[in-house]
Amino acid sequence: MLPRTQPQRRSFLRVMTTSWQVSSLLKRPTTGVSGLPNWAILHPLRDRSSERFAEPILRTLQEGNVEEALSRFPWPDPDRKSDIMNREAHNPLQAWKLISRVDSSGTVELYYSVTRRSDPGSIELFSSPLWIKLERSASDGTWQTVSLRVYY
Repeated sequence: MLPRTQPQRRSFLRVMTTSWQVSSLLKRPTTGVSGLPNWAILHPLRDRSSERFAEPILRTLQEGNVEEALSRFPWPDPDRKSDIMNREAHNPLQAWKLISRVDSSGTVELYYSVTRRSDPGSIELFSSPLWIKLERSASDGTWQTVSLRVYY
């Protein structure tokens, strides 16, 4: 019985150590309008620098500093920024959880499930998706915001 389990362990360890560039080990296919997978197993050894870059933006939104958080994103459509500012004020962010991420050459899109208040003073909560797209600068390797997508 021991010879059967050893190759499986080696195979698992080989996957873990040779696929460190991959951010997700397994994803369930997307469903619904949001495009978010129902679940994903994120690689524990993935590069988390993009997630650490996005964290203060989400914290700033949670603290109610919406204009400061949104100022980090390019807004080709000022009406869209104004709409998000109004909605963030009406449905304040309470919590978030990284659900999945998509890495491609120099960019990463982080998919979050966020919890919001239905009204600023309300105790009722609801969940919605939020996406932050980042791009790594070729010159110095720092992350830059590309876009923010939110469903309410």
